[in-house]
Amino acid sequence: MKYIEYTQKDVIELYRLYNKLYFNDQLRMPRIIFTPGGIGRGGLYSCRLSKKLRKPSQERIWLNSEIYFTEKTMRELLVHEMLHQYLRMVGRADPIVHGWNYTIEAWKLKWKYGVDVHAHWPYNLHWKCDREFPDTILGAVAKKIYMFLYLTIL
Repeated sequence: MKYIEYTQKDVIELYRLYNKLYFNDQLRMPRIIFTPGGIGRGGLYSCRLSKKLRKPSQERIWLNSEIYFTEKTMRELLVHEMLHQYLRMVGRADPIVHGWNYTIEAWKLKWKYGVDVHAHWPYNLHWKCDREFPDTILGAVAKKIYMFLYLTIL
């Protein structure tokens, strides 16, 4: 598995490419921010809604800098966040983050382009600061408890 150290410039180029390929160049470029943890498993799309028009402004895509990304995981994560942006832009954002509209559009992306846009990120992402657990039965139990808590809380 080949890991790539993405820079902000790399992600901006990928964003432009995916915007053309999957969203007909409809999305506005958000601010791309790498942050160490604190934003869930991989990324987060955020925006403010203007009071008058209820249109998104100050759009941001936050990416977790503690993950080793492959080309595939970066594409899936970035398109995932872009899908949130698209649904907000067209006024179809679900009250539940990964609701019906999100699911339908994710399936369309998979069917048309083969892009797997997961609603929830798999826990087999490779973290730069992997937590070490001893190779004992107690260590194995601790790791399972940690993963269960991590997946249910986030």
